[in-house]
Amino acid sequence: MLDFIQNLNLLISNLSYHGRNPIDWVLLSNGLTEFDENIIFFGFDKASSIPIFVAKVPRLPRNIAVIQTEHQRLSEIWDRLGEEKAQFVIPRPISLSKIQNQPILVTTYVNGESLVRLRITNDPKKFLEFSLKAAKTLRYVLDKTITQLQPNELIQSNFFRKVEKFKQMYPLKTLEIKAVDELRSEIESTETQASHRILIHGDYWHGNIILEPKFGNYMLVDWQYSCWTNDASQDVYLFLLAGSLATIPNAEDPQLRAKKASQALVDWKEIIKAYLSEFGTSNSYNLLSLRSGMLMCCIDKGVRASLELGFDREEDLVWFYFFRELLNLFDNHKLDTES
Repeated sequence: MLDFIQNLNLLISNLSYHGRNPIDWVLLSNGLTEFDENIIFFGFDKASSIPIFVAKVPRLPRNIAVIQTEHQRLSEIWDRLGEEKAQFVIPRPISLSKIQNQPILVTTYVNGESLVRLRITNDPKKFLEFSLKAAKTLRYVLDKTITQLQPNELIQSNFFRKVEKFKQMYPLKTLEIKAVDELRSEIESTETQASHRILIHGDYWHGNIILEPKFGNYMLVDWQYSCWTNDASQDVYLFLLAGSLATIPNAEDPQLRAKKASQALVDWKEIIKAYLSEFGTSNSYNLLSLRSGMLMCCIDKGVRASLELGFDREEDLVWFYFFRELLNLFDNHKLDTES
């Protein structure tokens, strides 16, 4: 470990990004962390109690794609926003390297507090205020990444793979299979009609939003699931779904948790309307309806680990039950925000 830290400091020194070496590195230890998640080091300057760097190391070296994606996406957004604006929205990518044959991503540290700790989802007034600002922040970032597609350039989300995996993994009823297949056709149709692409975060929920204390802006972290697409739905609607799930303890039975989270969404109908109004519409990229977007998110989250990491996670079962509950709510017009 000592050799690893010394080589990490050498890496920082060679980049000439920070001249007051060595940096003191502290390992974030969490025995409950999944094998697919990263080991995190915080780098402190000796003169400060606030970290200045974050170093992410995959627990399994073969999972290098996770940090490769994050580095690439952060670099793309940083270039598009420019340093003056990007520093107030995302971490700065410093280096993607290997130390002792171990891949490592180094970024700047985002100072502030995760909105998970503020428990904003349990206070409708606070959640409304937070939602409006989250919608505005997301819209700003997405609009900065709009890129016109070149002739013969296609957007392919491979949503059909997720649909087939979802049908394979979970015991869907006939009407649920019909809904899944109709959603697949809808998404594939929007892809063929796309004229522009945007870079979505891919895991946009309050756990990945940091409240920066000095200026009060929202910083977006953990970009490993980001991707180019023509549709903002995954970011827009996952925010709401994850917020409703956060009102229910993780220890609850997944089926009951999904049922209670769905009811929370019903109770939030006015908040949802205000949030979507704040985000607005765009002529450059697509946004699915509330029903289609939320169902899409459930399918994506329900199969993500299986498709991308090669194994199923027990906690993903909640997304299947959430899909079932939401389909029932929409079919019975209990989550109709247009009324």
